[in-house]
Amino acid sequence: MLFRYPEDRLPVLIIATYSVADLLVYLTVDSLPFLIVWLLLGIVPKANIGAWTHHHQHCFTFHADLPNRALETMHFFHVGISTHSWWLHHVLGHHKNYLDQDLDESRWKTRDGRIMGEWEYTFSVAGT
Repeated sequence: MLFRYPEDRLPVLIIATYSVADLLVYLTVDSLPFLIVWLLLGIVPKANIGAWTHHHQHCFTFHADLPNRALETMHFFHVGISTHSWWLHHVLGHHKNYLDQDLDESRWKTRDGRIMGEWEYTFSVAGT
């Protein structure tokens, strides 16, 4: 069996479909208005790819390395961070130091101990 869990089939299909569609648009479209519409239509569904990337980093999707690397390449083009960067930042930096906000790579509290709001956290993590 290729997939570790059958629940991963739909997310992989969606990610692969968007990846192929994005590549086709990149190679064939030379219209700024079309690209803007493409961006706006895809931004919400593609936001889910970040959650699936998070899941994949904790539990690989496939039993074999090659399909995992191919999926990770698609993830990279959608979320903008490579697997190894994600592993260093999120798994080793965040999960290891989650309760020590001085060391946590994804700090969710401010220096004075206040819990950040969603937007503040998003911009803080994006900036670091």
